[in-house]
Order: sequence, then structure tokens, then C-alpha cells
Amino acid sequence: MTLVVKYGSTIRRLSSLALVAFVGAAAVVGVQQYWQQRNSFVETQTRGLQRQFAAIQSRLHMHLEEHDVQRQMMALRVSKLPNCVSPQQQAELQQLQAIRSAGLNDATVQLQRLSAAQWATFDLASFEAPRASVEPDGLALTSMQLYGQACGSDAMLLQVTRTLLGAGLARALWDNSGVTEFSLALLHKQTALLHANVNLNPQPEGSTSLSELPLSDPLLSALLQTEQADKQHAPAHFYRTEGRAVALLQEPGFGLQVLYYSPVLVTDYLPQFLRNNAANIAWLLSLLASLLLVRVFIGHLVGVSNEYYRASTFDFLTGLLNRRAAMSLLASELSRARRSGRTLCVMQLDIDFFKKVNDQYGHDGGDEVLKLFARVLSGSLRQGDIAARIGGEEFLLVLPDTDLAAAQIVAERVLTQVRQARLDYHGACIQITCSLGVAAWRGPQDVLQALLIRADELLYQAKQQGRDRAIAEQPSPSPSQSLAAVA
Repeated sequence: MTLVVKYGSTIRRLSSLALVAFVGAAAVVGVQQYWQQRNSFVETQTRGLQRQFAAIQSRLHMHLEEHDVQRQMMALRVSKLPNCVSPQQQAELQQLQAIRSAGLNDATVQLQRLSAAQWATFDLASFEAPRASVEPDGLALTSMQLYGQACGSDAMLLQVTRTLLGAGLARALWDNSGVTEFSLALLHKQTALLHANVNLNPQPEGSTSLSELPLSDPLLSALLQTEQADKQHAPAHFYRTEGRAVALLQEPGFGLQVLYYSPVLVTDYLPQFLRNNAANIAWLLSLLASLLLVRVFIGHLVGVSNEYYRASTFDFLTGLLNRRAAMSLLASELSRARRSGRTLCVMQLDIDFFKKVNDQYGHDGGDEVLKLFARVLSGSLRQGDIAARIGGEEFLLVLPDTDLAAAQIVAERVLTQVRQARLDYHGACIQITCSLGVAAWRGPQDVLQALLIRADELLYQAKQQGRDRAIAEQPSPSPSQSLAAVA
């Protein structure tokens, strides 16, 4: 018996465990890598968004500074005016505004005249902080500064300052982190003045990267409530909530706050993870396929080895040992008996009139009789006894640790059970008998071939004496009996 046959089930089990262990380890590593890369992706997105938030806040701050400069300059002019603004002073201011507008990027400063009726309904206090609006060209900030009443008229003169965050905004905010969109809300004392979306993807000709969102958006209300509950009032407050990157950046000098927030950073990361790790996944799958092939090959090898072992060891028809395997086991039992000094008996059996069975029922019927006989033998033996088919209808029994008396008992049991056995074959009831020859091992000088020859001769005597019987050899005399006979 080869090691593959002897340990076949263990080899199969170990190969299956190795495959399961590999799959389990790959799954654990894969899940760990998934969450690590997912967290890294979120961190990268968050840092990119923070840079973008800071960049637009810086641009917004510059625009707010421009409005503040215009307010201070207007306050200085107003302090030097008499009771009214003369046409000459108006012309000088308009000239200065034209020069100022020409020198500003995305900014205009103009003089506006309001009639008495218009002024009566106008609320200048609402323009203390610049008003924001989404224009086709970008985010516009508008503020007004009171210049005074025109001389000789009841009209009021206002300076309108307008700045625009638009030209190159998407290009300036582009970040390699891959973040392409976020939203912002311009707030005054926790009241939203403007709510807009910023899209950094390339836009079609004539469209803007900003789009206005409703002030009543539930998400904006929820983020403001979260911010109020957090009670953070630092000039720059970055955090994450509900999977979004959020920043509250304050402009205390202008009484404004800007709330920035991103879309949910990760909704379904699995497709991106698969794309990013396609090479590693392909390598793991190929390795898994290789291991599966190895597992199949091992199973096939063990199966072929078992089949070969069975074909070379067992009789294909009866399932008993064949002649070659029986001789090998008998030689092993003889060696063990020599070492231990134990007894050993063998029986040679032959089915009586088996040729008649073949002639009457055909070879198929003869095969069924052989199978029946093999089943009877297997049921008559003790654990450790050996049964083999060594010829057409010839069988061999090896009885270790058995003397002649015990072997004769086994022989009688076999004869009785064979007589009682019945085979129903195509409506016919077939009964059989057998003849046995029983020989005992005589000691270290007795060899295997001599033992088998004696058993075969005794089998022949059983057939000569009428069949359906067992003939056992006479016990060999003990050494003391032999000496007495000589004396």
C-alpha cells in the first residue's frame, strides 16, 4: 500500500483545508485593504475639499475686502461733503469709479440715483453686508454705500459696488484629489442668504460652474443644526458628518459665515476598489485557480491511486482480496506467527459443482453465485480473519491466532451458512454447497507453499469423500510425544 493510498483521505482533507485557509486569508486581507483604501480615499477627498474651501474663502475674503474699502472710502468722502452733492462732485466721483472699475478684476463701482419715492421704500441697512447672488458668470457680491442728496434735487445718490467670483473659478479650485463638486451657503447670523452648488467639471460653452440651490433645503437646515449643537466658533472649523466633509469659515469683520459641504464622499466604494486593485485581484484569482487545479489534481491522484490499489488488491467481482494480495497478507501473518509463536490456520474452499451452475444458468448466474458465496464467507469470519478469491470458484481463508480445533468450528459454521444460503435468480432458487480443506501452520520450519499444498490436498480429499464437508489435517505430534514414540 503506497503512502498516497494509506493517507489519501488525510491528503485530501489537508489540501481542502489549505484551499479554504487561502481563501479565508485572501478574504480577510481583501476586507482589510478595502477599508484601509476606503478610509484613505475619504481622507484624501476631505483634504482636497479643505484646500478648495480655503481657496474659495480666500477669494471671497478679497472680494469682501474690496466692498469694505469702498465703504470706508465713501464714508471719508461723505465726511467732507457739505449738505448736498454738487454736479461737479458727482462727475468727479463717476470719474474715480470708472478708473477704479478699470483697475479691478471682476468688479464694478457705479453711481446710482434714487428718487424720493424710491428712497422712501429703500432699506439701506440690508446692504451693510454684501448681498450675494448666482449670476450667469459666477457668484456676485453687491453692496451699496450712501453718498448723499443731490444738490437742487430730492434724489439720493448711492454707490453700487459689485464683485464677481467667476472667471477661472473652477480652474483655480481644481484639485488632484478628484473632488469635482461641493456646495456653499453664505450666512448672516445663522440665516442663509445664499445657497449654491459649485461644479468643477468642465462646463459647456455659455454655462457656469455655479448653480443656485433652495434656501429651504433640508440638508442645509440639518447641517446648520449640527453646527449650532457643536458650538464651535473658531474662524476655521473643519469636520465630517453623515459621510460629508463640512467646513464653517467665518468672516467676523463682515458679519458673515460661509458653510461649505461636500456630497457623500463614499456611497459605493466597491467598484472603485475593484478598479484600483484589478491587477492584484487578477493575480489572486489566478493563484486561486491554480490552487483549485492543484486540489483537483490531488483528488484525481488519490482517486486513481485508490482505484489502482483496489484493482490490484481486491477481486473485481466479489470484493474479496485477490490471490496476489492474499499471498502477501498470508506471508505477513506467517512472519508474525514466527516472531510471536502464535497459531495460524488456512482453509482452501471450492464451490461444489460450480460448472453445472454455469451450464444451467450461464456465466451471469455463476457470477451471482460467486457474489453470494463471498457474502456468506465475509459474514462467517471473525474480525482479523482474511478471505480471498484465488481462482475461478476457489477461495482461501486465513485465520490468525487460531488452532485446528477452532478452525474446524469456523469450517462447520461456513458449511452450515453456505447450505442455508439461497439465491433467487430469474425465478429459480439456487442452492450451493462447498468443500473445505483445513491446514495448520506447524512451526518455524513450515513454509507458506507447503502450508497451501497441504490445504489443497485436504480440499481434494473432501471432494473425493462426497463434497459438502471439511477435512482437517491431524494435529502434528508435540516434541515430547515424538521422543516417547522413538523410545
